[in-house]
Order: sequence, then structure tokens, then C-alpha cells
Amino acid sequence: MDHDGSLAAPAAQLADPSKRPGSPDAFTSPVTAATIAASDPGMQDEPVTEIPGKVAASTSKAKSRPPRSSLWLGLAGFLAGTTIVLGGGQVGPVTGTTFPSSWLGTLARNHVVPSHTPLPGSILVGGIALLVAVWLVTLRVATRQGWQLRWICTTVAGWAAPLALGPPLLSGDVYSYAAQGMLANNGGSPYTSTPAQLTATMTAAVDPSWRGAHSPYGPLTTAIEHLSVLAGGGTMVGAAVVLRLLGVVSVLALGYAATTLTTPRRGPIVLMLTAANPLVLLHFISGAHIDGPMVALVALALLAERRGHPGTALALGCAAGMVKAPGFVVVLVILVTLWHNHRVDRAAAMTRSLMITAASLAILTLLVPHGWGWVSSWNTPGQGNTPGAPAALLGSMFHPLIGVASYDDLMAGGRITMLCIGGAAITWFLHTSRQRPVTATTGWGLLVFSVINPVLYPWYLTWGICCLAIDARRPRRDWLIALSVWGTTLNVPGVVGWMAAPVFGATDLAILCWLIWAVTGRPPLRGPLRAISWSSIRGALRASMKGA
Repeated sequence: MDHDGSLAAPAAQLADPSKRPGSPDAFTSPVTAATIAASDPGMQDEPVTEIPGKVAASTSKAKSRPPRSSLWLGLAGFLAGTTIVLGGGQVGPVTGTTFPSSWLGTLARNHVVPSHTPLPGSILVGGIALLVAVWLVTLRVATRQGWQLRWICTTVAGWAAPLALGPPLLSGDVYSYAAQGMLANNGGSPYTSTPAQLTATMTAAVDPSWRGAHSPYGPLTTAIEHLSVLAGGGTMVGAAVVLRLLGVVSVLALGYAATTLTTPRRGPIVLMLTAANPLVLLHFISGAHIDGPMVALVALALLAERRGHPGTALALGCAAGMVKAPGFVVVLVILVTLWHNHRVDRAAAMTRSLMITAASLAILTLLVPHGWGWVSSWNTPGQGNTPGAPAALLGSMFHPLIGVASYDDLMAGGRITMLCIGGAAITWFLHTSRQRPVTATTGWGLLVFSVINPVLYPWYLTWGICCLAIDARRPRRDWLIALSVWGTTLNVPGVVGWMAAPVFGATDLAILCWLIWAVTGRPPLRGPLRAISWSSIRGALRASMKGA
């Protein structure tokens, strides 16, 4: 058993990397597993000794039943999910929004002012913190005890159940999707019409910043939104339920693709970092964001590429991009990989690949009227403002240098600078794609894409994390864990100002300690905590009493 905590594969299979299921050596990836291991010691697996037949049989029999810890961690995650639903539901929608349903009484229809009613936000933050803690403990326990995939699936199902049954939380975007589906159902197009043209009840469910905006999503998303309205009985609530089911299916597809892309030894840890990630559960299942289908299609495209089906991979990548524009990153990575892999008949291979890409885009565009109308609305999400976005932080740093510039000019300068930096970074990752697996190049490209955005929402981070987790070993894996934990603290609604600083400050300190521990192998506070003993505290108390 290796340090990733999954069961050991047969020694013969490990001796020949090309026989490993999901190994890059057996398919079209330009970087082999042996090359990766040789260039990066942190990605090497520990040697495994083959177990004799009788011992292996008894071991497999003992391992057939899940450990008791999986039950307790499943119950703890269920409690965390229930707390999130109860607290987040009472936080209510954003100001000026009225949801069309109370979701069996768990959802407040009107906004709750955090300064007047801080309890719901406190419960929500506590539930998210508990879910993250349970996830980290499960990562540790599953690694040490060598959990099987089915044990993790059962445990995570307990975490996800309350989130799947409760109301949409942390964002009201699902009602914006439903409103765009209503426009398509009424014979209009979300590329030429806006949710403000719907009835007053439907418009009230949409975030005020989206009511007058055209859809920035691709034609496949518009088709999904239209189908959700039809399947949901023509109501906003029914469409939201269908989109929630789509989010659950997307998480299942993501987990399947991610675990199939890696080796059986690393399957459990990869599942924990992707489908079981708190960011994925909170925003793909509870929030029902359309990013879920996009990331699932990207993962399926990577799986098809590794299995040696570039045409299918390109078609799936185009589908991901037609859900949301960042999905096109995987298409670029696959095309660059094909260029590197075909040196003899490169022209014919690239012509065939480009024809498949063009045909896929043309077919997907015909799904809805005005199929290319979304291109003019790509900047719609960027019209918002998230103070934690790198572009916003960079713009604020320009203020001491250009004091006479207005706020809008500073933000524009920061956004343009980040776009230039991000474009150069993505170009570099594509140019050096032969040095890493296709999954890693795609993950880095998507992560850069999410960071250079004018706004940064927590679900944006899942784009790169889910792809990078497939082939990441320590210490890169620990950085992904830290990034995931940090993402859960972004844009949490219902948090009053005096509560945000200590909660998020403590989270950032915990992340820093985790990274120090991951890099050095020692807890950063181990020495100081050992120095603080009960005898020293008692002596200090006695000295203070004598002085008084």
C-alpha cells in the first residue's frame, strides 16, 4: 500500500506501466508515466511487494466490510450538510430577490440582513467549516487505512444527501438558468431577450444584476435550460429541480472519469479530491451551477484522449466549451498534443482533427436559434465585482502609483494586466505541454483562466482543481487541498463584517499551517505547543497570584 492510501495493484501490472488501466503509456499522451516519475520524485509510487495467495485471500475478505470510521465520518458529513441547509436556507436570497418556493419551509424567501440577524450566517459558516474538517479527516483516515472506492462513495453519499435535497444555496444562479430556459420556452432567445421580459414573479427570482443581461453561456447550456423547463412542468421550481439532478449526474460522471483516468492505487485519493471535494459538493450539487456539466465533459474528453480516441475527445471538448467558454481550453490542449504526437502524417491528422472540431461546433450551434449570439455576451459575468479577485487586487495596487485615476480606470487596468499575464501563461503551458500529462496541462490552463477573470467565484476554482488532481502527487496534492479549503471561504452569504475577519483569518492561518506541514513534514506549532505544558501554566498562575 502506498502513501496515497489505495490498495496495492498486482506487481506484474506495476512493473509494466503500459498495463496499468488509465496509464498514459498505453495511449496517446506525449508524456509517459516513467518520464514523469523520473523527472519528479514526488510523483513516484512506493514499491509494492506481492502478497502470497492465502494471505491475499484473507486480506481481501477482511477488507470486504467498510471500517467503522467510514460510518462515523459519513454521519458527521451528513450533520455538516444538514447544518449548511438549515443555516444557508435562512440566510435567504440576495437583496431585491424573492424565490418562488420556500422549499418545504427550509428557505427564507426574502433577504436576511446579517448585521441584524447574524445567526443564520453563523450556522452556515459553521456547517461549511464542519464539512471541510470532515473532508480533511477522511482524507487522512482513508489514506492510512487504505479505503476502497465503494467505501468512499458510501461515505460521500451521506455528505451529499442533504445538499441534494435542500434548496439551492450560496448562489441564486440556478433561477437565472431557469429564467433563460423560460425565455427559450416562450419562443424567444436568451441571447436577444432578458429575464426582465418575463412575468413579475419569474423576474423577482433572478438576481437583480442578471435581470437585464443576455446569456453568456453556450447553445448547449441554452438547450439544457430549455429542456429543464419542459421536464420541470414549465415552472421555475421544476426547472431548478431538474438542474439539480443534472448537477448530481455531473458529479457522478466527474468521479467516474477521474478515477478511470488514474491508476487503481490512486483511485480513492483522486475521488476525494474531485467528486468528494467540498467545493464540488457545495457548488455543483447544492448551487446547481452549470459549471458542473462543463467540468464533467472536460473530464470525459480527457478520458477519451487517454484511451486513444482523439475524435471523441475533441467532440466532448467542444461540448464542454459550448456549455461555458472555459471548456474550450481542453480542445486547445488536445489539438496541441495531436500536433506533437504526429510527426509523419501531421498534416492529415491535423486536418481530420480540425474538421471534427468544426463539425462539432456547427452541430452544437444549431441546437438553438441565434447559436452564436452568446459570443457578444461573454463579458457579462465580468461586469460584477469580487474584491478577492486578483484583477481587483492588482487594480487597487495601482492606486498609490496613479492617484488621480478613478476606481473604474484602476479596475480596468488591473483586468487588462491580468488578461495579458494569463494569456502569456496559457501560451507557455501549451508550448511546454510535452513536459506534463494532458490532464495537468488542461488543469493549469483552466486554473489560470479562472484566476485572470475580472471576477473570481469559488466554483471557478473547480475547473483546474478537478483536472490537476488526477495526476497530482505530493506536495502538489497538498496545494490543491489548501486551494480547495480557501475556496470554501469565498463569497459566503450572510456573514456579518465582524465575523468575516476572524473566521477567514483563522482559515487562512490553518491553510498556511497545513502547507508548512505538507512541505516540512512537521506541524508548524509542534514545538511551541510542547513548550506550553500544564505545569508551566500552573506555575505562571501561582506567580501572578503571589504578585497580586
